[in-house]
Amino acid sequence: MTAVQVQMPSVEVLEMGLRVVGTLSASEWEQIGHWLAREHQGHQWRIGDWWNANRDNIPDNHLITLLEQLELDIKTLRNLGSICAAYPIEDRIPGLSLTHHRIAVSLPPAERRAVLMAAKENGWSTRELERRVRERKKELAKELAEDEPLVLPLTSRPNPDPVPTPAPEPVIPRPAPRPVRLPEPEPEPDPIWVEPDATGLRIGHTAYPLAQVAIRDNRIVIWDPHWRMDAGGARAMAQVLAVAADILEGVR
Repeated sequence: MTAVQVQMPSVEVLEMGLRVVGTLSASEWEQIGHWLAREHQGHQWRIGDWWNANRDNIPDNHLITLLEQLELDIKTLRNLGSICAAYPIEDRIPGLSLTHHRIAVSLPPAERRAVLMAAKENGWSTRELERRVRERKKELAKELAEDEPLVLPLTSRPNPDPVPTPAPEPVIPRPAPRPVRLPEPEPEPDPIWVEPDATGLRIGHTAYPLAQVAIRDNRIVIWDPHWRMDAGGARAMAQVLAVAADILEGVR
């Protein structure tokens, strides 16, 4: 991978992502975000690595303002960050999209590289890769079910001799077959998030960063009371307020 020099010694820009050495300060993290939005808006790997680098150390009110300036969606950033976290830079396959890597992430780590390399060598589309991943998951489930051999029961046989019949041999019970459990589809993520902070709790909506409240001294405080919301934003805020009310009443 070819590194691109950036005016920051702790950051290395690579073909397949962004390598950060050590911890970035809030101002460095913000500076890189502006640079990526301006120069590398289409490079999802670098944006995902940037999001993972120092997001937890940025105050939420400052983060919301920054993402609005950069025209980046927080839900998209969280998705990119989760995929980047699943694939270290050395495990990412050049020539394949981040979508290819997202499809393969449901496989065990040892299986991912093989199926991604096959996708690259054979020029599989994302739809073809999805089909291949489904087939491989079924094969893995079948192999798992066949791991333990069956033990056949022993039965007693009649003795044709007139001598007294010995006690029958013990019957070894046959173990119940191991059920085949196919991986369940991943549930839709809850759009409402709840995070503790220094003075209470914060509740927000992943798709609407401004649909956010805080709980302070058993009261609900709207994060941005001047937000002029559309219908979608209003519904998101209603969901956030309902969760906050449940927390105050002890339902959650």
